[in-house]
Amino acid sequence: MKKDDLQLLLEEQQINVSFTSIMTIISTFFAGLILTKYDSFDISIRVPVLFLIISVLGFTFSTLIFTNLSGEISRFRRHFKDYIVFGNILSEYFGVYLLLFSLPLIIVAVSSDLFLRSTVLISVLVGFFLYNSSKFSLMERDLGQRKSFFISLLLVSIVLLMFISQVYQLTTFFIFLSLTLLLSILIISYITYKINLG
Repeated sequence: MKKDDLQLLLEEQQINVSFTSIMTIISTFFAGLILTKYDSFDISIRVPVLFLIISVLGFTFSTLIFTNLSGEISRFRRHFKDYIVFGNILSEYFGVYLLLFSLPLIIVAVSSDLFLRSTVLISVLVGFFLYNSSKFSLMERDLGQRKSFFISLLLVSIVLLMFISQVYQLTTFFIFLSLTLLLSILIISYITYKINLG
């Protein structure tokens, strides 16, 4: 590998570490804010808090992986792609997705304001869908535009149904959808991993 290529890889690694570190702080802030507000938790708050905790872990572990990548680059090892792929999967699918999906659920738990609830839900779901339909998303890059479109539609539908079931206190359905969402993210992550490193 050329010296210029290594320098570019180091710069990308530094950007990844900075991004995931900042996102870890943001996720931790939200989780801490929610945890300090309540003495006891019903399922409508446990699920978004769980999503935030998984998000924190996704960003934390991706930060560690991107940090360890610098050692691989410095030693001229050839396992760069493994670090980058796994770090990106943890950051995007577990970090970003669960942070985004927790926001409308947290708003339902902490506010009865219909405008705020609706605005946050629509902003998150439309933003998520537009991002995943773009050439910039990890999913679109790895799975292609058509698959990314349908998977994004599926995830948006699950979160929308979670929101509705949370508002109407359909606890069993809410739990089922939460598990379905987590399982879907695990499957997407596994498929993306196999496509990149298979």
